[in-house]
Parts: sequence; structure tokens; C-alpha cells
Amino acid sequence: MVNENYLYFNLQEQATSGAVAVQGSETLTLVAKESGFKGNEISCEITEDALASANTPAISVTGTAPRQKIVVGVGGASGAGAQDAASAINADATAGALVTATGSADTGIAAAVAEFFLSGGDASACFPASSLVGMAPGSRSTLDLFFKSLNNFGGSSSESNEEVVSDIVRLTIGNDNHKEVMQRICELLVSARGGYKFDVIASLDPNNSLGSDGMVSSPKITTLSTTIAAKVNA
Repeated sequence: MVNENYLYFNLQEQATSGAVAVQGSETLTLVAKESGFKGNEISCEITEDALASANTPAISVTGTAPRQKIVVGVGGASGAGAQDAASAINADATAGALVTATGSADTGIAAAVAEFFLSGGDASACFPASSLVGMAPGSRSTLDLFFKSLNNFGGSSSESNEEVVSDIVRLTIGNDNHKEVMQRICELLVSARGGYKFDVIASLDPNNSLGSDGMVSSPKITTLSTTIAAKVNA
């Protein structure tokens, strides 16, 4: 491990709750303002606490950053709906700094909704270079890097039926830049440096623009995605 190289792929995205059903087909969606894992710590709960005013839910934020909960008081059977809740969240100085809220309708939220969390804020992955088994074009504009599976490794009981699986990192690199990007990655792997190496292949944050000079192995890399195989025989 001391002399191992590690390949790091940093993908910071905005965590989201997805469309959460709050009354029948009526939904509330929250998207974190800040990219990264902190968004995964944000939650929301809808209570039957009194309204702030007619059709305007009461908003409060509890907890300490990064673990914070947005509490929405809809008064119960009051006529305040998902759009009312979204508008109140966005208008609140503290809650509005954490998320952007969207409501699908305003038919009215008649009952409390249990606490739910945002997710998907951090899709980063780190592999030892020795687990890289190859690179190949995924399309004219993408490059796939294949790694030995993090969850299905030698000696794992999940390999009992000898099914072969790989983890895949897909880089979006623009048209016909495969050789250039592969060469750059190979150069990082063989560059002279003592001890272990931590090579940042891509550090991409579309919200906070972390993909700055020196943080991306090639300027051709614009986006990335990761596919980590689950245990095949767990």
C-alpha cells in the first residue's frame, strides 16, 4: 500500500429529495443549494403545526450544519399545499439558503409527513491503480475505465459462482479525444514520485466549479459518472 498509486474521481452534485408525495399525487421536491456530501445531511419534515398566516406554512430550521432539518408547519387540513410549502421554504432566509423547493400542486396537505433526507450529493470514487484493468471508448465522446470490483474482490464469498464483474468510471471527453486522455492518465501513473500517490483524475463540481486548473488530469474531461457493481452473490 505504501507504494501504491490511487486514482480519485471526484463528482460533487446537488443532493435532492426527489419528488416526495405529501398528499395524494401532490409532491414536494427539494434540491440542495450547495453541491457535495453536505446536501445529504439536509432533511425535511412536514408537521401539523400552526400556519404562519393564511395558506402560508410556518418554516423553521433545526440542528447544526451540516445536519439540519427544515420543519414545515401546514396546520393540518388547512388548504396549504405543496406549492405553498415550496414558496415558504424558498422565502425563508435560513431554509432558502439550504435548498430550492418546488411544489407540484396546491390541493392541500392534510396530514404530517415523516422526516425525509436529500441524497445523491457525492458520487466520488477512489481506486488503487493496480485495480485498473483497461480503458476503452464508450462512444465517440466518452471513455470508460474498467476496475476490479470494490464489492467483488478476490477471496470474497460473493465470487463463489465465479461471475466476473467490473466497476466502471465513464469520462465525457469531447469527440475523438480518447488517445489524448488515455495518454494523460498513463503519464500520471508512471510519473516519478516517492511513496504512495494520490492522482486526481477528475474533480468536477458543476455547482461550485471545483474543476479548476491542476485538479483535472485533462481539460478534455468535462463530466464523469461511476458505476459500482453490487455484490453479485451477497
